Amino acid sequence: MSQARHNNQIITQENFGFRGPYIGDRFRSVEKKFREKALNFFVDYFCLKSDVDLKEFLENLERNIIVKALSRFNGNQRHTARYLGLKHTTLHQKVKKYNIHFRKQPTTECTWSETAD
Repeated sequence: MSQARHNNQIITQENFGFRGPYIGDRFRSVEKKFREKALNFFVDYFCLKSDVDLKEFLENLERNIIVKALSRFNGNQRHTARYLGLKHTTLHQKVKKYNIHFRKQPTTECTWSETAD
């Protein structure tokens, strides 16, 4: 239980209507359980119950993750590699392996105009 001292008064979470663990801890616990259940469902449904070529499936998954991450960083492989936890050379090899072509989009510049009122 977290406590803080304010004006010589101990403030606890119970003072604010929280019973039990802090709300953030409860959320993280629920999120962890959800991720575990989702992963188990994914493995059961896609990998064990259907006729899926595992190597092809994992390659498609990796390719899609790389494409989405590259689009998030506008094609910048160094930022994408850092985000994915890879070395930029490893990401570059994977981009070549999967034949991913990404055209950087020009950033739209904002024009600022001040109008007199």
